Amino acid sequence: MGIISKIDDVAIANVAKVDDRTKATIANISGQTVESYTDVYGVELDGTNDYVDITLSSDVINKTRGTISLWFKMDAASKSTTLFTIHDYPNTSNTNDFILVDFYLVTTNVWAIRWYYRSTVSGTSHSNVCNAKAQSPADHGVPFKRIGSAYGTASSDTEFNMLSYVSDDAWHHIAGTWDTSETTTIGGTDYDGKMKLYLDGVLKQEGQSTSPSHNGTGTLNDMVTMTASLSRIYVGIRNQGTSGTYADFIDGTINDFAIWDTDLDADAITAIYNSGRPMNLLADSGDYDNSSNLVGYWKFEENSGTTVYDSSSNSNNGVLTSGAAFVAAAYPLYSVTHQFEGETAVENTGNWSPTNSWVNGTSATDGTYWGRTSNKTVKGWNLGQDGTPSGSTGPTGGVNISNGSHYTTTNLDKYMYTEVTSSRHLYAFVARMPVFNSNSMVDATNDVNLKFWVHAYGSQIGDLYVYIHTAATANHSNATELAAYESFSGYTSNSSVWQEKTISLNSYRNATDYYIYFVSQNGTGFRGDLAVDAVQIIES
Repeated sequence: MGIISKIDDVAIANVAKVDDRTKATIANISGQTVESYTDVYGVELDGTNDYVDITLSSDVINKTRGTISLWFKMDAASKSTTLFTIHDYPNTSNTNDFILVDFYLVTTNVWAIRWYYRSTVSGTSHSNVCNAKAQSPADHGVPFKRIGSAYGTASSDTEFNMLSYVSDDAWHHIAGTWDTSETTTIGGTDYDGKMKLYLDGVLKQEGQSTSPSHNGTGTLNDMVTMTASLSRIYVGIRNQGTSGTYADFIDGTINDFAIWDTDLDADAITAIYNSGRPMNLLADSGDYDNSSNLVGYWKFEENSGTTVYDSSSNSNNGVLTSGAAFVAAAYPLYSVTHQFEGETAVENTGNWSPTNSWVNGTSATDGTYWGRTSNKTVKGWNLGQDGTPSGSTGPTGGVNISNGSHYTTTNLDKYMYTEVTSSRHLYAFVARMPVFNSNSMVDATNDVNLKFWVHAYGSQIGDLYVYIHTAATANHSNATELAAYESFSGYTSNSSVWQEKTISLNSYRNATDYYIYFVSQNGTGFRGDLAVDAVQIIES
């Protein structure tokens, strides 16, 4: 019993404290190691005969709705290949039901990405295919085509050629969801069931069709819920049925194969993609709140032997087969940058309404006030471009992070700032960043910093404070101050360069959700438009 995975039947990843001590400060309990999250290994497959074989002790797959997620890095794709197959092939009475994702060779140097759900009910087979679209979301609902010319650069109805995912030698994430009870409406017609396919956190298709014959186009159709019992999972291969033959081997590396018994929403999928690096799926974090729905989770972190352990509660362990081997899996260090370019500028005395997971104004505040020096009524930051409305204050454009100079080009210009016209200098301006959790880091022992750029030109500039808190709403009395900037120098004009600030977050590498708040207050007049841009969290 060398590793503790649960306490009182609660997964260790979901335990925040033991006897009021944070889990991160506890090395062991009564001599037993406390399991922590790492993700440094995957499984390498040679494209010839390697695969991972998982026999399900019981059928854990929800046939009505579910989600499957997998990381992959391809070495080559000279033929059609399959990332995984879930099926009932050992059942000789029915070899037609399966769920899989494959890279399907359409024609030379053209591979479609297919998300496939096939069921046999009352002796009739029903095929549902959801394939990636280059023109998503404009082509959501358009059927799958097995026509080479459909994978070109047409302005509409263009399939996604996954060849670029083979040649870039990088990790990618794929996820698919299904719900046979949901209605899909395409062209004014309703169809039973909905399938969705995501690549690197982005929805690439929503809808389903039949799988067409060569040089053909599928037809839109209904999904029919599978009734067969699924008993086997092959990762990296497609089994061809009762004949016992195997085909479509993957040449590459796979990691973190997971199955949920519900269809995750888009925000959860984006959170799981996590800017390009795996996260701990056993613990809810930010927009991911589905850890309790996991029915299978193979992390491939063993790095010895041939057993791969199921980290879900179902313990359906698998076996590395025919030479499949553990291998180091290096991901980019965690880095996220908020540039605000996709946001709508709000000037004068309006409050910016974020669409990028930031929260602004009173929605970020626990109570009416942010009372650092007095109870100041909270307002939201504005979102500016090409200068602020007040004269003799503010930047001329957003920051160029290479040197602190100003962009004045469309879509390279936006930043958040405090508009203090009309006595707004009496308020406290509050904006909250999206959630940060050290599980997002490649290695939680690395350094992690908050970096951002400030522009504070004006004769009546106030103060800038940065806070952190575990709650999504906060105020001065419950949040922790990270830094206080109560004087600024070096700004002599609107065009003065932006200045970069750095704050260490090393004290918050404990697998807890944290929210960072930017609070500006105490300006003395209308020449106090303080601006912030290019907010980053960087692991190093």
